[in-house]
Amino acid sequence: MFNGINNFIRNERMHFRLFDLGIFFLASAPTISIFFLIISSFTGSLKRKDNFFKDKINYPFFMASLLILISSIWLFIFGEPKLQLSKESLLLGSINWIPFFYVFWAFKKFLATDSLRRRCANLLICGTLPVLLSGILQKIFKIYGPFSILDKFIIWYQKDEYNLTAVFNNPNYAATWLCLILPFCFAKLLSNKVSNIKKISYLILTITTIACIIYTNSRNGFLSIILSSVIMLDVFSKIYLLVPFIIILFLLSIGSFLFASNMEIFPYGEIFKKLKFPDLTNFNELPRVKIMKSALYYIYKRPFLGWGAATFPVVYKFLENPNEDLIFFNTQHTHNIFLEVAYIYGIPVSLLIFIPISLIIYKSSININSKNSYYEKAWKLSAIIFIVMSQFDFTYYDVRLSTLFWILITGLSCCRSRDNKLINSN
Repeated sequence: MFNGINNFIRNERMHFRLFDLGIFFLASAPTISIFFLIISSFTGSLKRKDNFFKDKINYPFFMASLLILISSIWLFIFGEPKLQLSKESLLLGSINWIPFFYVFWAFKKFLATDSLRRRCANLLICGTLPVLLSGILQKIFKIYGPFSILDKFIIWYQKDEYNLTAVFNNPNYAATWLCLILPFCFAKLLSNKVSNIKKISYLILTITTIACIIYTNSRNGFLSIILSSVIMLDVFSKIYLLVPFIIILFLLSIGSFLFASNMEIFPYGEIFKKLKFPDLTNFNELPRVKIMKSALYYIYKRPFLGWGAATFPVVYKFLENPNEDLIFFNTQHTHNIFLEVAYIYGIPVSLLIFIPISLIIYKSSININSKNSYYEKAWKLSAIIFIVMSQFDFTYYDVRLSTLFWILITGLSCCRSRDNKLINSN
């Protein structure tokens, strides 16, 4: 037995293949994926020439971990009894963050080089094919779920509703995943210089991904399509792309203003109604604005230790609330990733997490002379898209999306340092 464990620890190639399996199954079979990725987080710490504290970027994450534990334990012992909270959720909520600070370091072994990041991106694309297939079955063939495999060990939802959900249980989660994969689809398409057959297949893949994003009926999805198209195709430097892009955008904007109230007379009218901008004359009455104002109010009340995980749905029902009608929106979270962390654990934790992440994204470099330059560009863009989308909706609590986000940040950190000495030859 000990010889078998010792052989496994020494088998570097096996370590990389287990990580590959975790990436491939992340979207369609998260339970299987997390099993492989947990093993990878252990093997990723083996045979490392650096340790966790060698890179100073890990310091704020370590401090955030300590503060999250202090906040959770404090609220577990001295929390508001009248809130009738689940004490277990106060502690379990830390799982959404603390393990990923370790994963951020451990996974660098598997993402340290341009070629490894390209391999990971290609596996993410391959792992998204079941998402696209289930979305097509749902929207075109009206085949609905949920479908379960291995006694509900794996569940594909495919709900019977207007918006595409695919394997996810929420259209916003499906939109977020597809939006993060779309830049890599563009990279796959643009980096292929040889085979016309391959280009056609990659073009079909990209168009299918865009179509599925549109069918999620997500405003964030529409914004991400525009960002990915403009940046990956470098629209502003190519006049033959810029002119038609502006014309299409102009026509969509005019149409959304003129016909949004009567869009049901058009095919897919419900989708295009989403393009209508909200009435900014009543900005303070918008639901998301009210939610964020309430979040800011409660952050002001407890700026250092926060209110604890899973408390937002009940806090305003028991305590003074400046937006009392918020109760009718059945709000589960703050809909903003910065506010969410500040509300749960306090402002210091939010700063300790997102200032380093912002610096990693900002300082990550793209080697334009590399054959993988499109993938490097896509990697950075995908991380930015997640941050942008998380300003208006909070999909981080889906383990597939949080895992993908930290994989992106880990890869960008390797782009930042260009340190390829983290691993031995695989």
